[in-house]
This record gives sequence, C-alpha cells and structure tokens, in this order.
Amino acid sequence: MELWKFLFLNKKINMSYSVITSKIKKSKNFLFPLLSITKTKRDASFEPVNTYLWWEGTCGIDCLELAVLYDCSNPLFENFEQNYIVQKNPLGMHEMQGFKMYVFDMSSYFQEVDCFLQGRYSLYPDKSKAKIRYYHGDSEINKSAMPMLGHDFKIAFYPEYYFESASKELGVPLQYIKGVGELLSIYDKKDETFVEVEKISNQLILL
Repeated sequence: MELWKFLFLNKKINMSYSVITSKIKKSKNFLFPLLSITKTKRDASFEPVNTYLWWEGTCGIDCLELAVLYDCSNPLFENFEQNYIVQKNPLGMHEMQGFKMYVFDMSSYFQEVDCFLQGRYSLYPDKSKAKIRYYHGDSEINKSAMPMLGHDFKIAFYPEYYFESASKELGVPLQYIKGVGELLSIYDKKDETFVEVEKISNQLILL
C-alpha cells in the first residue's frame, strides 16, 4: 500500500487540526478557482453543482480540460451565465435536464494541473495558492504564528508547518510524514469522473 493511503485510510481521527481527514472534492476546491469565473465564492450568485476531471468521449484533464456542472433551473442563472461564465470563453457547453455542463481550457495552468494529478498541492506556484485561498475566503497567513490551526488550505499548501503535529496526531514517525510531503490525499478518479445524471426532485443523482 502506498504510504499516503496508509496515512489517510488506516489512521482514524475524530477531529484533526493538522491533517485534512474529511473527504473534499479536490477539483472543485483546487482547480476550479483558477478559472476566475468569480474572484471569490461570495461574488458567485451560483456555485457549480460539481466539477469533473473526466467525461468519457467529451473531455478530460489529460487534455487540460475541466468540466463544470451548473444547475440552470433558476431564471436568474441566465444573467450569471452571460456576465461571468461566457466571459471566460468555455470550450463547449452541454445542456441536460435543467443543468449545463461547461468545458474549460486549463492549459494556462498546466503546472498546477500536473501538481494536482500527482497530489503535490504544496508545489503549486505561490500566486495560484494565493488565488485559491482568496477565492475560498481563507484567512491571511501569519508565518510567525504557523501552524495556524483549523485552516485546511494552509495545511494543503504549506504542509511543512504541520508535519510535527501531524506526526503526533497520527502516531506515525516524523520522517514518514516528511517522506510523503503532503497532508491531503490525492484525488479519487471515480469521484472525479462524470458518468451519467438523472434529475429527481431537483436533485442530481450521480450514477
């Protein structure tokens, strides 16, 4: 078993302040903000339902493409679409049962995509780290106060500040933690692949 899987699957923690133990949508948190559809979540009248790295026969992150799914059932969505989404020149748009899937070119962020696919979030360029943290409303970094507790994006992007406390929490030797070098696991391909959608009671069921 790969070491990162041992760290994140075999060790059970009720609450952590130095390791990201909750399951989060990786592409939605660490790639989507780079598109700058809005600068922050607060600016977005509509958040994506989900984002995907692969959609068989249509697009894939291997070609530096990201699929972004929006619920367009609200009449106000059209204004948001024209004022924000269309302005970012999506490569394509696909309509389906009250939803729209947009495909975006990520080639301007090939370095970030490469780091993402390797699960090496700490190697993102500083400018992109700041952009993603700003989008999510993460508090400013005070390096003299690091490790700052309870800040997932700081843990993902600056894990070196958390190695020691993560070692104690997980009960794993410090050198193993340093060997992994990251405190957020790599993406789950199944979760990041769009297969089929079915709209039931205005909810998306991913099959």
